[in-house]
Amino acid sequence: MENDFNIINFIIDKINLDLYSVVFVDEYYISESQHYSKQHFVHEFLIYGYDDIKEQLMAVGFDKRRNFTKLLFSYSEFRKAFEKGKDYCIDPGLQDRAIVLLGLYTHKNEYPFDISRFLLCLQNYTLSKIDSDQMFFWRFDEKKADCISFGISAYDAFIDYLEKILKCDCKGNYINFHFLYENKKAIHKRLEYIVNRYNIRNNLLDMTNEYGNIVKNVDVLRKLFMKVSIASGGDGIYLSDISKVSTCKDTIIRMIDIINLIKKYEKNLMNNICEQIETEFL
Repeated sequence: MENDFNIINFIIDKINLDLYSVVFVDEYYISESQHYSKQHFVHEFLIYGYDDIKEQLMAVGFDKRRNFTKLLFSYSEFRKAFEKGKDYCIDPGLQDRAIVLLGLYTHKNEYPFDISRFLLCLQNYTLSKIDSDQMFFWRFDEKKADCISFGISAYDAFIDYLEKILKCDCKGNYINFHFLYENKKAIHKRLEYIVNRYNIRNNLLDMTNEYGNIVKNVDVLRKLFMKVSIASGGDGIYLSDISKVSTCKDTIIRMIDIINLIKKYEKNLMNNICEQIETEFL
């Protein structure tokens, strides 16, 4: 970006156009961050408002206790954190997306939902089959499709990941388990949409409610990993040295057992859900 670029003016201009900014900054300079004056860590915040009188930005993100909540940043603090973020960004991809704009678009017509397409997506998920549309959307190289874990097979990737952590072959990151949790929540929401849209009161409703148990169990995994991170001397996101804490190893072994159970449970449930949707609608 140009040297005279003013991030505060940019954010304010976009908010006045009903656009919100997701901005990557160095949390070392953010007083509400747990990394403040401790560690250079480039991460994003969603900016949704401003107060020109108090010279403050209104944001959503993680505070110093790792709570996802509303935050206030002074103009000067945020400006410095943004500028320094360019110096300490270790992900070259962020150079192209240091700022992401979000806006609401009101559609005039109802979304053209297709139950057949939805069923196909569920079946592909259950079979761990990624289609060309998804490969294109996520910018994956189709030649490397065999290296991608998709759908139910993603559980195997998580097991492999935890086993590498046990061997100290890699450092763990809580974010991976948070994404897994959000994935299960999203699937559950989509099933609820089907049930509510068609006012279903049969086995599909029961199975949708049952899928809520998968969401709860993956939430347990997410929290266990965070506890391991803290117990190992980490910050709740990254693991530190687990070799010196036997309880950490025991917890990770327990997580592997839980993942194996969830994988079997979800695959059976998804097969039943797909069969029920096919019987109900096709």
